[in-house]
Amino acid sequence: MNPKNNTPIQFNFYPKEVTLLLGVGRENISSEAKKMEAEKLWLLRKNEFHFTIIGRQTGEEILEKIQKWDEKQTQKILQKIKKLGENIEWKVELKNEYYYVKKDYKNLETPDIRESIIQIAEIKWIEAFYKQLNILLDTQFEIPLPHVTLYTNSIRKEKERYGIGIYSLKQFEKLSPKKI
Repeated sequence: MNPKNNTPIQFNFYPKEVTLLLGVGRENISSEAKKMEAEKLWLLRKNEFHFTIIGRQTGEEILEKIQKWDEKQTQKILQKIKKLGENIEWKVELKNEYYYVKKDYKNLETPDIRESIIQIAEIKWIEAFYKQLNILLDTQFEIPLPHVTLYTNSIRKEKERYGIGIYSLKQFEKLSPKKI
């Protein structure tokens, strides 16, 4: 795929988790990109691809904030978040920039170590979306690192095709990514 072309995406908002993903078809992600590196690292190609706009961690923080409100207010704010995302003309441009990242989940009930190869992207309007989201919720959420996870693995069989959850550039840098 030519990274200068806009990648077709599908808008997916999940109100129960307050997550927002931009789905992308397998045909729009190169199956050969970094395949040799992935095989050397025993990483598996993901079954589905998406760009995370509001991830699990941010969604949990939003839920914690709005659960104090009555049901009507909660539903109203969820509709506003959805409408905010729907009203943006999302444009994704894949970059020819790949990283290997590894994350250790020590504080889980069942510890895990996950590894991934990600491809960096540019997502038009993500900054504007977060500016409006932060105004709407009176929060200061960081903008997620625009990327798609191509290959992944875990020491836990049931998590072997899970991504590692990169919520910001700051968190990404803490993972000591290796450019490949």
